[in-house]
Amino acid sequence: EIERQDLVARSARVGSYLKRRLQEELSPLPCLGEVRGEGLFLGVELVADKASKAPFPRELRFSKRVEAAALDHGLATLGAGGTVDHVNGDHLLLAPPLILTDAQADLIATGLRDAITDVLAQIG
Repeated sequence: EIERQDLVARSARVGSYLKRRLQEELSPLPCLGEVRGEGLFLGVELVADKASKAPFPRELRFSKRVEAAALDHGLATLGAGGTVDHVNGDHLLLAPPLILTDAQADLIATGLRDAITDVLAQIG
């Protein structure tokens, strides 16, 4: 099935599209550090200060809050803390299926934007 559907090449193409869409949707947010990764295995760095990339306070558990909010928007993500120095830092990991479509990638990008916006509103 992997060969028949050319899923490796598809992963590279759709992953590149998803990465670009995440950058477009999340870049205006004050907490985007970086979108990185290859194919359909992507990470979103979340920071308290965009200029210095200073992390959110650990006790805020920002990535875990976004992970919970993402579920409300129909997205399953993996929030990870301690990614700067094994104590501080927040990231979200995305690993959608290899059969992801461009339309579904759009839904991921806008849904994640909305989830992050919700959490930013909650914390003030």
